[in-house]
Amino acid sequence: MSVVTNFRQWSRREGCPITIAWLSSVVLATTVLFFTPNLNRSLILVPGKSPIWTFATYWLGGQSIVGFGVIWFIFMIMWMLRMGGSVERDLGTQKYGAFAAASILISALLWLGGAFAFNSTVPLESMLLPLGCTTVAWCSRHPAAPMCFWGMTVAAKWIGWLMVIIVFTSSGFLAPQMGLVACIPLAASFAFATNRIPGCPYATNVHQAKPSKAAKQKERVFLENVKDREKERAERERLRKLFEGSMKDD
Repeated sequence: MSVVTNFRQWSRREGCPITIAWLSSVVLATTVLFFTPNLNRSLILVPGKSPIWTFATYWLGGQSIVGFGVIWFIFMIMWMLRMGGSVERDLGTQKYGAFAAASILISALLWLGGAFAFNSTVPLESMLLPLGCTTVAWCSRHPAAPMCFWGMTVAAKWIGWLMVIIVFTSSGFLAPQMGLVACIPLAASFAFATNRIPGCPYATNVHQAKPSKAAKQKERVFLENVKDREKERAERERLRKLFEGSMKDD
């Protein structure tokens, strides 16, 4: 019970319930699939062969925790917690939930479209594409943020480009054209994060914010009060000088 309690307390402190639920689902599914690998075929999206629900489940399958795959899996979970948690706190839980769902579904639709166009049967699996969308969004919002990798400090924008390369090479290993298709959701994530999608802003920059009528009226009243006080101060100063001058004359 203490483990469950500590987990709940940690989840509340992190402030990213969607990200934690997402990662918990991946860990649970990967653990189950390790012991029942045949179930993987019912989760991943194989063009022209998989049932419709795999549109929403492909990211649960295909994770490798065999041999050195465990290292990549742990790194992927830690990375998603960092990137996803930051983006979720930035967007808010509801908006991030919509962003995560869009990343999953749009990636699946584009993958099927690419498979139809290029006559490909390469399956879509693992959470690499949703992870890539989240990473590109964060790196696009913080392009100059320093990040340390293998003892080197690089700007976040280069990490974003590295994620694009990883997605392209991983998805296009068997069919390079499908690697290009896999990068389209990343481009959409970049456009969203940089407020380039009309009617769907990521956030409003501070310099773009326009004051309301009430704020303008409040500022106007404040400035008028300041001017009135300056006039009163100047009048008192004039009367003081007149009084002091009259005292000298006497």
